[in-house]
Amino acid sequence: MDAVKYLKEKKRIFKTYCCPEFTQANCTECPYNDNGSCQAGYPDSILSIEGQVAIVEQWSKKNPIKTNRKKFEEVFGISPSLAGYQTNHTRAEGLPVEWWNKEYIDPKGE
Repeated sequence: MDAVKYLKEKKRIFKTYCCPEFTQANCTECPYNDNGSCQAGYPDSILSIEGQVAIVEQWSKKNPIKTNRKKFEEVFGISPSLAGYQTNHTRAEGLPVEWWNKEYIDPKGE
């Protein structure tokens, strides 16, 4: 895992659980939780670099990024192309491939 991907995935872990503001709202599920103590705010002093990378790699494999395409398929049960959406060009009736492959962001922030 390269450094950029590692940092992005680590940020996604923190956003998913307790750590955007270190409020410890859901730290029991956080992979940085160690016996009830969230170590996300100061992992450098507690975990080795290799340990941190291993946590992020393992979590990332179990929690792939949900793309707009995956969310569409989850909601409607079919692929966008079967629903009549053009996903490989930028014509007026279609959406560019980049959009379908982009990370899904919940408009409600959930």
